[in-house]
Formats: sequence, C-alpha cells, structure tokens
Amino acid sequence: MILKALCDLAQAEHLVNDPDFVSADVAYCLSLGQGGRNPRLLPLATERQEGKKTYLDLPRITIAREPSRQGTKAPALFLADKASYLFGLDPSGKAPLARTRQECGRFRQRTLLLRDLAPNGSTEQHALNALLAFLDTPETTRHEPLVSAYEAAKTNRDRQLLISKLIYVVYAPEGETPVHLLPAIKEMWRKERAEEKQSGTVIRCLVTGAIGSKAERHTFLKGVPSATPGGVPLVSFNKNAFESYGLERNDNAPIGQDAAEAYSAALNRLLDNKPRSPDGENLQRQNLVLSSDTIAVFWSREPRDFSWLLAMADTPDTVRSLLQAPHTGRRPALEDPSAFFTLILTGAQGRASVRSFLSTQTMDVARNIQKYLDDTSIVRPYTNEPGTYPLFRLLASLAALGDLKRLPPHLGVDVYLAALSGRPFPRAVLEAAVRRTRAEDLGGMPFAARCSLIRASLVRQRTFKEVPTVSLDPNNRQPAYLLGRVLAILDHVQQDALGSVNATLVDRYYGSASSTPAAVFPTLIRRSQHHFSKLRRDKPGLAVMRERALQESLSDIHEFPRTLNLERQGLFALGFHHQRQAFFTKTKAESPETPTPSTP
Repeated sequence: MILKALCDLAQAEHLVNDPDFVSADVAYCLSLGQGGRNPRLLPLATERQEGKKTYLDLPRITIAREPSRQGTKAPALFLADKASYLFGLDPSGKAPLARTRQECGRFRQRTLLLRDLAPNGSTEQHALNALLAFLDTPETTRHEPLVSAYEAAKTNRDRQLLISKLIYVVYAPEGETPVHLLPAIKEMWRKERAEEKQSGTVIRCLVTGAIGSKAERHTFLKGVPSATPGGVPLVSFNKNAFESYGLERNDNAPIGQDAAEAYSAALNRLLDNKPRSPDGENLQRQNLVLSSDTIAVFWSREPRDFSWLLAMADTPDTVRSLLQAPHTGRRPALEDPSAFFTLILTGAQGRASVRSFLSTQTMDVARNIQKYLDDTSIVRPYTNEPGTYPLFRLLASLAALGDLKRLPPHLGVDVYLAALSGRPFPRAVLEAAVRRTRAEDLGGMPFAARCSLIRASLVRQRTFKEVPTVSLDPNNRQPAYLLGRVLAILDHVQQDALGSVNATLVDRYYGSASSTPAAVFPTLIRRSQHHFSKLRRDKPGLAVMRERALQESLSDIHEFPRTLNLERQGLFALGFHHQRQAFFTKTKAESPETPTPSTP
C-alpha cells in the first residue's frame, strides 16, 4: 500500500512523465571547443539575497534516468557526472588519485562506445570526439580548469558543489545544448533503456500488478536523517538473513522497474526540503524532522495544500485559520475527504527503515490537529495568551538539555502520530516529560513545553475526573495538583523574603516533593515560617496575600501522600506551573505593596 500510494503521487505530480529522463540540480558545465580545445568550467549557480541571508539557487536540467550507484567501482553516468569522473581528480585531495583515474577511465570508455554508435559526420559525433579528445589530454592540462575553479571558489559551500554536484558537457561550436541531450544521443539512450528492459527478468509487479521488467536496483533516497550522503534504498536484500525460499536479493520483493522509479521519485520529492517539479516549478515541502535520525513525510493522492500541517511544527498559533481558509481554491482541509498518508523513516544499517505508516482522510487529520492544539494549549511564560508550542520545541523539551540528537526516536514518532490520529499519547511521552521536569531547570519555555505535553497526556488518558485546564484552576482539588501549587507558593515566599539566592527551594526539593510529598512538605512548611516572618515585617500586605493563597491550597489536603504515581507527578507539575504563571500575570495595580515577581 505504501509503494502504491507513492506511485500515485508520482503520477499526480508528473514526476515520471518521461520514463527515460529525470531532472537534477547542476552547479557547473564544461564547455569544449572543436577537438576538445579551450575547455572552460562555467559556474551556473546564482545568489539570491533574502534579508541578511544569501541563498544559492542551482539550475535544474534533464539528465538520463539511471539506477543509483554505490561502491568504489561504480559505473560512470551518461555523459554528465561528478568532477572526479570528468577530470580524473578530486581537487580536495580526499579521494586517491588512483581511484579518480579509474573513474575517469570508466567515463571515457562509456563515451567511446557512444561515439562508435553516433551517425558519421553528425553534430553528435563531433561533440563526442571533442569530449574524447579532452579526456585524452595530459593530466596536467585536463586538471587545470578544475583546479582553477576550485581555487577561485569563495566559500567551502562553492567548493563542495564543485566536487559533489553533476557537471554536464556542452559542445561550444553547436550552441548551449548539453551533449547528452543532443537528439541522436537521446535516442541512443532511449534505445539502451528499452533493450535493458527487454533483457531483464519479466515479473508481475507487486505494486501495480503489471507484467514487465523487474527492477534489479532501486533508486536511492536522499534526505533521510543519519543515512549516508549518497542515499539509501527503501527496498533491498543485501544480507542472506533477509532472503527466503531460495530467492536472491530483490527477487524476494519483485517490483517492476517503472514502479520502482515512480515510488523513489515521489519519495525523494517528499524528502526534499526545496522540491521542484521536472519543469523547475517550486513545490511545497511535505516533511517534518522528528529527531536527529527520523523524518516524517506526508502526502495525498492529488496535490494538496499542507501549509497547516507544516505550521504545526513552526507556528501552531496560525493553524486554525489555515485549516478553515482554502488558499488554493479547493475546499478547506476540515472538509476534504481525500486520502491522506504519512510515512516515518529512519536511516540505519545502510537502508531507510520504515518506523510507521498511517493512512486516513485529510479532514480527519485536520480535525485531530485541531484537537491536538486544544489539548496541548498551556499558559506560557512571557505572555498572557495561552497557546501551543511548535512541535520541535515540544520534542526538544523531552530531550536531555534540549538537544534533539539525544531524543529517543520513538518519542518524536509517538507525539507526531498522536497529533495526527487523535489517539492517546503513549505513556512513554508522559514519563519522559516528568523525568526531564525532575532533572532540569523549571524556568522558561522548556518547562512550559513539557507541561503542555503532560496536560495533553492527562487529558487524553482521562485519568482524573477534573480535566486539567490551560491555566490555574481553583476548582481542581486533586491533592497532587494542590501540592504543586503549594510548592510554587512556598518558592515565591522565599523569593519575596530573600530575593535572589544561589539554590532555591525548588532547586533542592522539587524532585522529592513531586514523588514523596510526605517526606518533604512538613519540613518545607515549617521552614517557610521564617520567610513569612520577614515578609510580615517588610511587606505586610504581600505576606497576607501569600498566606491566603497557601491556606486556600492546603485547605483540602488532610494528609500528605506518601508517594505520587506517574500521572499524579504530572498533575503536580501542572499545579506548580499554573501557580507560578498566576503569580507572574498579576498586575502591579492589584496592590501597591506587591511587586511584580521575577519571570520564572
């Protein structure tokens, strides 16, 4: 089902209209004169300024569609290849000269075979003769254009483009048409492809059901986190343990060549952060990075505007309006019955591993996203307006020190799928949020983001009769919630009385207070009397307000619980966060003696 849905996307976006050619970004072209003289390496990239940032735009041209290559003995591509194949040199010095000489030799051999097939006296034959003459020049002469361009490059980015991107060849006396796109050479390539399909193993494709040539190698996917830069396959049987019934390699999953090229074209388009159509038209990004090695892609059978799903990761407060506004002239997402697919991939062990797949309707996802925004809404520091944090902020709050590289991949997947499916958040999300709350600083955005996930987990689990609210709820009399409020009050009393201290009451006691209240709170309340005494002397009005808040929170606690389970520890964190934010949002007008507390 996954591959069939991807093939449908490739057809809908015209990604495989020409089965023999595909579009690719290029950064340089090699211009050759008659007989291969006057070689010039011409840069094609253009700079674009947006604000203070400079972006590099690469032109896109048509190249031959070929299987992905790998290994040190990879064959040369069809008349457009990397610098090491055209010049026999890696200007950075990372690749051994012996290897680049072999690569250049393979490129020359392929060019020679094509020259022998070209019509006598044709433009194509002259162009191929010029390319062969260039490849046969002494190494120092052949390397000179490449070395000069490498030394003239202004940045490491430009040098990397010269090394890694394809370079195509132009025969200058006949204009600017790439050699591999000259009419007779294009026909030679189509004939070669047709012969390859006819000579291949004929199978019934598992994806389309059509009879045709089997794909011996599948196109590599680029953009999967933690995968090799050259790309990884989605379907491969590169070890005996993956094979069965005596079948070898891809015979274990016989997929037609056309279907393999279609699904890989669609998936590479989804993985691309700046995708473009074969005609060079900009397409919408349709992926979200969930962790350092995991990415989610999403699509529909027909082109759709998914700006609302992208906004969930970056600007969630704008999602509601996007869901209801049909920017593309189509019906809003909330009313769209079209099929919706999302695929989650991880790069590992030389392949792209499928972590999860979800198939549903677009309108169901849109409604679930609305529910997700409601469930994760929380009162936030530095603003009086509640709202939802961007997805990447929520995921970073679950990682040690906010580093997404330390986030267990399954947590990103759990949060993402819960948002799209409307299912309860797995208990692992609540556990991670509570654990990080106990281990890290309780101030600012990271703590509030964790409280957002805690609230969403408790709302969907329906553990408590009282549904956790967005902000302070005086009617919630759950002991765990009240104890969280009490700790926030005691912490504020200490700050009011002593000002800034090296280690606050919360720094020392939050972990034990949230898990074993009976062992901590009697001592904390007893010690707070010293702070109250100082406060009554210096700020009597403020002391009365703090005592009233403490008494109101303690009034329904008849006995301190010995322990709090995971869900109640989450509720404790919510009570603590709500009470702190309630103090923060108080205005100076309430009392002339009440200073605005410091930002948590």
